[in-house]
Formats: sequence, structure tokens, C-alpha cells
Amino acid sequence: MAEYALVVAGVALGSVLAWLIARAFLRAASLQTLTDELHKQLSARDLENFHLRHDLETERTQRAQAEARWEAARQNIEEQKRLLEGTREQMADTFKALSADALRQIPWRTGPPRSQEKQSSLPPTRWRQEWHPNV
Repeated sequence: MAEYALVVAGVALGSVLAWLIARAFLRAASLQTLTDELHKQLSARDLENFHLRHDLETERTQRAQAEARWEAARQNIEEQKRLLEGTREQMADTFKALSADALRQIPWRTGPPRSQEKQSSLPPTRWRQEWHPNV
């Protein structure tokens, strides 16, 4: 009977040992699967991170280009304002000069030219009849 007890004890011990080894293998396989899954997730995150960094760099470049265009447009507008103000001042000066010349050339303002001055201070000898109703 002692032999049966040793056989039963050996089978029990072997079963426990086999169960522990199988459990260790299952755990190792489970951990390997988990590790593989985590590596896939990490690769996916790295790829996503790469794309996001690329998109960010593209946006920064586009922003810098837009800011450069905006600055050029602002400078262009300032230049146009300066030119417009200069032109306005020139036109005002030209208008003043032309209007002063025009006023100097008006006969009632300056008097008749010397060639058209009266020859005599006496009234004309012939008057028009419509000016004299009794005649």
C-alpha cells in the first residue's frame, strides 16, 4: 500500500507541477500577447504623433507665409496712403494756384486791360432809342 500511496502522491505532485508549468506558459503567452498589443499601440501612437508634428509644421509654415503676405499688404496700404496724401496736397496746391490765376484774369476783378480802357469820360453822343421812352 505504501507503493500505491507513493504513486498517488507522485501523480498528485506531477499534476500540481504540470498545472503550475501550464499556468506559467499561459501567463507567458498572455503577457507576450499583451506586450505585442502594447507595441502595436505604441507604433500607432508614434505614427499619429509623426503625422501631427508634420501637420503642425505645415500649419506653422502656412501661418508664417500668411503673416508675410499680411505685412506686405499692410506696407502697401501705408505706401498708398502716403502717395494719396501727397497727391491730395499737390492737387490742393495746383487748385489754389489755378484759381488764383483765374481770379487775376477776370476783368471785373482786375479792371479792364489797357487796350480796352475808355477813351473819354463823356457819355456817348448817340444813345439807343429804347433807353429813352419820350424820344
